[in-house]
Amino acid sequence: MSYEDLDEQIRLYINGALSQEQIDELWTELIRHPEYMEYFRASVNLHAVAREEESADALIQQHQEDTTNVWPRLFIAAMLMISIAAGAFLWFQQQQVSGGPEAIDRIEIDIMRSTAQVPDEEEGSLQQALTLVADEQTDQAATLLDSLRERGGSQEVKTEATLTKAVIAYNQQQYTESRELFEEMLEEGSLNESQKERVHWYLTQSLIRLGEYDLARDHAEYVVQMDGSYYRTASSLLEQIE
Repeated sequence: MSYEDLDEQIRLYINGALSQEQIDELWTELIRHPEYMEYFRASVNLHAVAREEESADALIQQHQEDTTNVWPRLFIAAMLMISIAAGAFLWFQQQQVSGGPEAIDRIEIDIMRSTAQVPDEEEGSLQQALTLVADEQTDQAATLLDSLRERGGSQEVKTEATLTKAVIAYNQQQYTESRELFEEMLEEGSLNESQKERVHWYLTQSLIRLGEYDLARDHAEYVVQMDGSYYRTASSLLEQIE
């Protein structure tokens, strides 16, 4: 169906000139093609506004002979303007994006060990924690990760354990905890460049979830300056924040 055909069907529908079978066929097309449905809604709204204007013109015409009282015409015209303005305002609101920048829904675990050099003797415990996360046994995983963080082993293991626990917190929508853990990692200053980029980026996401847009901007700008894997997405996010 072309838009010309669609427009003709909509006109007939509004004027009550379609049979029930034709109406059913029209709605089938509208449901099948979302762009047709949007066009249909816009057309119906435009026809409604046009009919309001015609009704207002008719009412004004009825009072034009009464030259001693102009208030009915002014009142009707004012009501029409308010109606049109309100409709335009509601349409404008519907076209707006959400009030703030959007953070990612979740952080994938499987990307976090791409640069880590974990000693063989501690590899098993860390891998077990990651397996528990994959199996959605997050409580057990968090307990094991805390154990790895407190053992006093290699810094790489502590870093990976902290990073994994922070991601678990983020994915469970515990954004305050994830923020604290990401900030803790940055304060320790033991991250390599790849880890530092990821932590700044993940911290940016946590801050957005908490509504801390100024701080989120600072960390996103840092990610852009690093010109690494997250450069493009960080640049896009900065535009949203601005």
